[in-house]
Order: sequence, then structure tokens, then C-alpha cells
Amino acid sequence: MDKDNKTGQNEYYCDLSPKPDTNLQYKVDWSQTTKMTVDQLLHESAFVSFVDVKQFGEATKMTEENLKVNNVTRSGFTVF
Repeated sequence: MDKDNKTGQNEYYCDLSPKPDTNLQYKVDWSQTTKMTVDQLLHESAFVSFVDVKQFGEATKMTEENLKVNNVTRSGFTVF
């Protein structure tokens, strides 16, 4: 959970370390899967440039609210 989190809800972040000085745009899809099959898209970020870890994390994070909207209300799941 981010130390600046004011909601008290869980937040999930994508850990990315791209090469510096690229013009690439990134989009993060958070999905619930069974083995290698995507069962449900939980959250989809917009395309963003990587400026730094904090900016990228905030722009692409999935929140507990995203899980609740998709009826994921129990713990014990793994996010890939």
C-alpha cells in the first residue's frame, strides 16, 4: 500500500523498470486468470509514458474498489 494512500484501501502496483529515454507508451491490464486463460479483466489503465516509478504506479494501479466492482470480495487471490 502506498504511504500516501488516503483511502485506507489496498492498492496494487505494476513494477516496471524500462530503459531510460524511450518514447514508448505502456498500458497495464489487471486480470483474473485460471492457469493461462484470462477469465475477467479487472482494471485497464490508459496508455502512459514512464517518467518515474511513483508516477507510473499511480497512473496504472489497481485499487480495492476495482476488485469490488468486479465482485472480487475475498482475499486469497494472486495478481500477476
